[in-house]
Amino acid sequence: MKGRKTGGRKQGTPNRTSAEIRQALIEILNNNLDRLQTAIEKMKDEEAGKLLVTLAKHLTYSEQSPEKLTESQLLQVLNYLKDEQNRDQK
Repeated sequence: MKGRKTGGRKQGTPNRTSAEIRQALIEILNNNLDRLQTAIEKMKDEEAGKLLVTLAKHLTYSEQSPEKLTESQLLQVLNYLKDEQNRDQK
């Protein structure tokens, strides 16, 4: 029965491990946004871009292709994470 799904997650159900890893990464980033921002500012533009694309890959669902995000969109992700950190500190 090749190609026929017989068990496991139902189609469209997110992988729990991936979601847990994504959440852990978000928490790590939220706790280190100032350090991350400082590190990014010290990087060459190309290095910073690669880092932001890599982070976006792990923070977005696979249906969204981080390679297609613009610099502006990547900065929005970074600002969102910064805002979340500020909200948590209040």
